[in-house]
Amino acid sequence: MKNAEALALARSADPNIASISSVRSIARLWAGMGSIQSFQCETKDGKNVTIIAKKISCPNPQSFGDKRKAASYHAEASFYLH
Repeated sequence: MKNAEALALARSADPNIASISSVRSIARLWAGMGSIQSFQCETKDGKNVTIIAKKISCPNPQSFGDKRKAASYHAEASFYLH
Protein backbone atom coordinates (compact mmCIF):
# COMPACT_ATOMS: atom_id res chain seq x y z
CA MET A 1 0.00 0.00 0.00
CA LYS A 2 1.32 3.42 -0.93
CA ASN A 3 1.79 6.04 1.80
CA ALA A 4 -0.82 8.39 0.31
CA GLU A 5 -3.46 5.64 0.42
CA ALA A 6 -2.39 4.64 3.94
CA LEU A 7 -2.58 8.26 5.10
CA ALA A 8 -6.11 8.68 3.71
CA LEU A 9 -7.23 5.44 5.37
CA ALA A 10 -5.59 6.38 8.69
CA ARG A 11 -7.20 9.83 8.62
CA SER A 12 -10.61 8.24 8.08
CA ALA A 13 -10.05 6.53 11.45
CA ASP A 14 -8.46 9.58 13.14
CA PRO A 15 -8.53 13.01 11.48
CA ASN A 16 -5.70 14.10 13.81
CA ILE A 17 -3.15 11.95 11.91
CA ALA A 18 -0.39 14.12 10.41
CA SER A 19 1.89 11.52 8.82
CA ILE A 20 2.62 7.83 8.31
CA SER A 21 6.08 6.55 9.23
CA SER A 22 5.54 2.91 8.21
CA VAL A 23 3.02 0.56 6.65
CA ARG A 24 3.10 -3.19 7.26
CA SER A 25 0.87 -5.97 6.05
CA ILE A 26 -0.12 -8.21 8.98
CA ALA A 27 -2.30 -10.83 7.26
CA ARG A 28 -4.04 -11.67 4.01
CA LEU A 29 -7.81 -12.15 3.87
CA TRP A 30 -9.74 -15.09 2.40
CA ALA A 31 -8.97 -15.85 -1.23
CA GLY A 32 -6.63 -12.85 -1.46
CA MET A 33 -9.55 -10.40 -1.15
CA GLY A 34 -7.55 -7.91 0.86
CA SER A 35 -5.29 -7.61 3.86
CA ILE A 36 -4.94 -6.37 7.42
CA GLN A 37 -2.52 -3.43 7.57
CA SER A 38 -0.67 -1.78 10.45
CA PHE A 39 0.17 1.92 10.16
CA GLN A 40 2.68 3.66 12.42
CA CYS A 41 1.45 7.26 12.53
CA GLU A 42 2.24 10.58 14.07
CA THR A 43 -0.58 12.87 15.16
CA LYS A 44 -0.67 16.63 14.64
CA ASP A 45 0.33 17.08 18.29
CA GLY A 46 3.37 14.79 17.93
CA LYS A 47 2.08 11.55 19.48
CA ASN A 48 2.96 8.21 17.91
CA VAL A 49 -0.01 5.88 17.36
CA THR A 50 -0.66 2.59 15.61
CA ILE A 51 -3.75 2.08 13.47
CA ILE A 52 -4.84 -1.37 12.32
CA ALA A 53 -7.07 -1.41 9.23
CA LYS A 54 -8.66 -3.96 6.93
CA LYS A 55 -8.28 -3.19 3.24
CA ILE A 56 -10.77 -5.08 1.10
CA SER A 57 -10.26 -5.71 -2.60
CA CYS A 58 -12.81 -7.92 -4.38
CA PRO A 59 -13.17 -6.39 -7.84
CA ASN A 60 -15.03 -9.17 -9.65
CA PRO A 61 -15.91 -12.25 -7.58
CA GLN A 62 -16.90 -15.17 -9.82
CA SER A 63 -17.63 -18.22 -7.67
CA PHE A 64 -20.52 -18.54 -5.22
CA GLY A 65 -18.03 -18.63 -2.33
CA ASP A 66 -16.20 -15.52 -3.50
CA LYS A 67 -19.50 -13.67 -3.97
CA ARG A 68 -20.52 -14.66 -0.43
CA LYS A 69 -17.17 -13.46 0.99
CA ALA A 70 -17.41 -10.17 -0.94
CA ALA A 71 -20.96 -9.59 0.35
CA SER A 72 -19.77 -10.26 3.91
CA TYR A 73 -16.90 -7.76 3.58
CA HIS A 74 -19.25 -5.12 2.14
CA ALA A 75 -21.75 -5.65 5.00
CA GLU A 76 -18.92 -5.27 7.51
CA ALA A 77 -17.67 -2.07 5.84
CA SER A 78 -21.19 -0.63 5.83
CA PHE A 79 -21.48 -1.36 9.57
CA TYR A 80 -18.34 0.66 10.32
CA LEU A 81 -19.40 3.57 8.10
CA HIS A 82 -22.70 4.04 9.91
